[in-house]
Amino acid sequence: MKRILYIIVFILPFIVASCVKEEYWYYAPELKAKELTISANLDSTSFEILGGSWNNIAKATMFQDGKEVIMLPTATNKENGLSEPGATYTADWLTIKHTDNQREIRVIAKPNNGSRREAHIEVDYGTAIGTITLIQKGKGEK
Repeated sequence: MKRILYIIVFILPFIVASCVKEEYWYYAPELKAKELTISANLDSTSFEILGGSWNNIAKATMFQDGKEVIMLPTATNKENGLSEPGATYTADWLTIKHTDNQREIRVIAKPNNGSRREAHIEVDYGTAIGTITLIQKGKGEK
């Protein structure tokens, strides 16, 4: 009897926990588009998104210092909640929402020395190829 109780109390929870698939907050479902990889050092306090159609991007994975930082399905303006190519984000974080599941992704941006960097993203929609430019502005830059 003690052995059965021991199995129920101590072992069974671990077996159940290993069978449950955990859904992380940064999870983005697979859509019909290729995965994009952005290699850029985006560590400022302001982001500007120019052109492109963010709604057609399935997923973009950003790497900073060799580590995965964020996935970008759809850029969303944090003030009005609308998807706006061309919107400027001037806070220390950038909120991105997937249009289907509305999960939020938060990006922590650290201040830098005021330099300006650009990351060009080649977007493959399967039928057309476009380019989206992320312009990073340093602190105090307009």
